[in-house]
Amino acid sequence: MVDFFETTWFLWWLIAMIVIGSWCWITFFEDQPGNKNNSNAWKELYRWALHETDSGGLEKAVHEAEEAILFALAARLFRPGDSDRLELQDALNNLRALRESAGPPVRGNMVGPRSDL
Repeated sequence: MVDFFETTWFLWWLIAMIVIGSWCWITFFEDQPGNKNNSNAWKELYRWALHETDSGGLEKAVHEAEEAILFALAARLFRPGDSDRLELQDALNNLRALRESAGPPVRGNMVGPRSDL
């Protein structure tokens, strides 16, 4: 009976080490800032949002670009010296300014402020 508990404890420990090791490998080695697989996805969405002229499409483009930028920032959370963080933060600020300059989206039949208040 003692051998059973020692064996299962070792297996759980081994599985935990494999999971932690895989996470470390993905986080620190495969997801490097120079990796071209993930680094350009947010840039394409950001450019799309900047060049969007339709007001309905602008809201969607800005939303999708912001999501991609926030995911990229989250991936760089534990890398404070990463040079891409400043670029991501600038892009997020530019999208916020673009959304504010476009004005509030028109929803339903309400075009202006309500007069009955």
